[in-house]
Amino acid sequence: MRNIPILILIVTCFLSCKDKDSILGLEMQGQFEIKFDTIRSITVSTKKSADSVSLTGAKIGLLGEYTDPVFGHTQAVLAFQLGIKSSVFNLGDDPVGESVVLIFNKRSNYYGQDSIFSHDVKVWRVKEKKDLKYLHDSVVSISDLEKYKGTLLSDKKIIHNKDSVNFRIKLDADSNLAQELLDSAKKEKFSTDAAFQKIFPGIIVETVCRCEKGNIIYVEYSANLLTLRVHYQSSLGKKRELDFVLKDDFQRFSIFNHEYDGTDVGNALDKLDDPNKLGYIQGMNGVGLQVEIDISSLISEDSEDEYSVNSAVLKLKLAEGSTEGYPANSTIHIRMPDGDKEVFTPDYSATVTTVYFINYDSKSGTDGGYNIHLTRLLFNKLKTTQDKKVIIMVYANQQLTSANRAIVAGGDYEEKKELRPVLEVVRSK
Repeated sequence: MRNIPILILIVTCFLSCKDKDSILGLEMQGQFEIKFDTIRSITVSTKKSADSVSLTGAKIGLLGEYTDPVFGHTQAVLAFQLGIKSSVFNLGDDPVGESVVLIFNKRSNYYGQDSIFSHDVKVWRVKEKKDLKYLHDSVVSISDLEKYKGTLLSDKKIIHNKDSVNFRIKLDADSNLAQELLDSAKKEKFSTDAAFQKIFPGIIVETVCRCEKGNIIYVEYSANLLTLRVHYQSSLGKKRELDFVLKDDFQRFSIFNHEYDGTDVGNALDKLDDPNKLGYIQGMNGVGLQVEIDISSLISEDSEDEYSVNSAVLKLKLAEGSTEGYPANSTIHIRMPDGDKEVFTPDYSATVTTVYFINYDSKSGTDGGYNIHLTRLLFNKLKTTQDKKVIIMVYANQQLTSANRAIVAGGDYEEKKELRPVLEVVRSK
């Protein structure tokens, strides 16, 4: 086989020639045999994601719940640590606590069908001697949080508008909290985060809705943008505040719960429906795709008939009307099976993903799709093995910080056959 980078460059030049009678085009046609293959033997099926839900270091947290007619009910819960904003503060001789407020800076976007929606929110104090760091690098369910819940600090309804900058939750279920924190600050002096977290290990925030619509809101999980504020009076009668904040190196999580039973996604996971009609991608550690491509037509027994792979692009298109009310994932990432684990393909790495959601011409009647480059993977496969299948896994790129989902047309999609997946290959020899 010829050197692949050189051939890719040459074929790219060839394909870019708009004048088919150009000198360059004629010269190349005399030197190379170019072959175009369109592979349609592609199976799309759905599988559950298996990545960790750890969000240490993440800048975005997800909170809320909504019901999707295709994906079922989804809930997102927050759990995080707080620490001292400053080790230097003067509370005075006899500070009197008045109230404690949890302040979230909210991003303007949301996911779901209601831009203004009220949620019943419960705020829990993490039990003493419990450490959220033990949730790190493990698959955590909402039920796992039950053993971390201590005192209920708030149980009330909040209303968030898509244009609001932040929202505040007054923690009045425990009326002694403000004074307790002030007394602990004087006694323990709270000169370090560890001293504060010994008294106050963290917070869990969850919504209680079971609503037909609802939404998922995005909050800033960045340093000093999530605050626990104690309002008090100093010994001189002045109104004062003492803040505790989330810091960059603290534990922070969004923990998700998906209820797929009785939904189209549930049927696809259980293989009760034809898995090749539709495939599903979902953020929030939801579901992804397994795509299996039959490449037997590219395999030749005759070494003289071998072609070098110059380009291979898998085109996945979204099912018609699937983005109405539920925008699709803006980016995805691609993996491949490697024994009992999954690894990034040669075309993509853990740090670089160049697959983007594409809005096609509305006249085509489609909602968009994904162009996945598999040139290196296919080249390696044909060069080193006689394996007649290429298998890749497709996931939401921002698994834990995005609520978006997509419905992909499979190989047996009936509504519009032109939306079925296709692998377009350019080869030469």
